Amino acid sequence: MTGNSWRQVRIPKILPFEDLLDRAAIRHRHHSDYVPSEVLVYHLRQTKSDNSDGRFVTLYNILRDRIETACPRPNRQVAEKVYEDARTAKIRDATIDHITELMFTDRQGYDEQLDIYEVVFDKAVRSAHITKLRKVNRRENANEKVQDAVTGEVRAVVEAALDRDKKAGITAEERRPDPRSAHRSDRYRPTGAACPGRRD
Repeated sequence: MTGNSWRQVRIPKILPFEDLLDRAAIRHRHHSDYVPSEVLVYHLRQTKSDNSDGRFVTLYNILRDRIETACPRPNRQVAEKVYEDARTAKIRDATIDHITELMFTDRQGYDEQLDIYEVVFDKAVRSAHITKLRKVNRRENANEKVQDAVTGEVRAVVEAALDRDKKAGITAEERRPDPRSAHRSDRYRPTGAACPGRRD
């Protein structure tokens, strides 16, 4: 670890694991015994040296809760009812899954992408969350071109095009235009030949 964000925290280098867990349960950041998430990531990675799956899973569960806390909450309460924003929940879950994969990949060997979480945990979680948010936005924007904004059904013009391709036996890959085709046609057109449809 190259950062110094948590090195000034008074945590003994050799701390009994049970004591570490007791302190890790403290969620108030201003508590004198609060253990920063960066420290927990460090100890999580150290479980490789003692090959302790139990310690790894215990620390992972604590960190997973902290990842979830660092993400925007999908639930909101109105009167006595609790509503969940499915989109926000989807992005949160994708963020958790991504960081979980980094942790388990690192345990099998080493994943440099996990280094940043050992230096600036919350900032790294926010960055991962933004990445997943943008991915969902791109997917939704692509769907908007295919689906009717009101009914959510595939637009008639898209259905018609797909039906034509199906009858003609054209696959989606074959239907995709080759960006190099225009250059090739210009290259091999006889000198003085006009482009089809162009008015000189």
